[in-house]
Amino acid sequence: AERITRLRKELKSYLDGRGRFSREPSLSDAKTSDEVGELSRDIEQVLRDLARYTAFLERIPRTLRHELSNPMSAIQTSLELLSDEQDPEQQARLRATAERGIQKLESTLAKVTEAASLEEALRDEDQHRFNVARITRDAVASIERTVSDRTWVTEISDETIVILGNDLRFEQMLDKLLDNACDFTPEGGVITVGLSDQINSVSLWVENEGSSLQVQDRVDAFQMFSGTRNDSTGSHLGLGLYVVRLIAESMGGQVAIGNTERGVRVEVTGLQAP
Repeated sequence: AERITRLRKELKSYLDGRGRFSREPSLSDAKTSDEVGELSRDIEQVLRDLARYTAFLERIPRTLRHELSNPMSAIQTSLELLSDEQDPEQQARLRATAERGIQKLESTLAKVTEAASLEEALRDEDQHRFNVARITRDAVASIERTVSDRTWVTEISDETIVILGNDLRFEQMLDKLLDNACDFTPEGGVITVGLSDQINSVSLWVENEGSSLQVQDRVDAFQMFSGTRNDSTGSHLGLGLYVVRLIAESMGGQVAIGNTERGVRVEVTGLQAP
């Protein structure tokens, strides 16, 4: 009874006066091996999930306002000028600017929808054994056919590397990593995709030639709407690596990003070997 009372008090202490999470949960009995310990660990996990989801919801209004303001302004300005413009060529340019703004809005909303639904979907998905070496080779071979102005290199330690997870989500994560590398690699640059089996876990990395990251970029890279790096189009919404982080964590992995001598390396470590 005393331990249950302590657990109740600890739970209450993690919420401030407005019902928001005040700090990272760490319950006293979470490391014990009895039923109260198991309950404490389950509660800790629920609290972490809730804190992460709450932070996600709180960021949505701010980030959407920022991401939507520029295309909305472009559309509004183009329409205002178009109403008074008589020159056909200038009218065409203004219409094109407005259409680009509309496309940016559609793209942003599609990406937000994807990110919002992913975390919930990952909680309910079955996990099974699958060969990540085969999937990785096939993915690189596929993108090499469509993105032929980059040089693709694979460094895969074994013919068969098996992890426990969801193969479709792994493919989705890998696609995001490859797309991200393409965005920031200059024409003719080299992109290296590596996979290594470390007995109890598996590591995946994608390294691209290109500009290096600033310190704050490395901190923010896996957050939703990081938007700190500019790609070849001049902007980058930052949802790709956010999706990578969510999927990696659902398979027991961790993500990191850092500079190399010739560019940037994104690495997923700790993927569960069965």
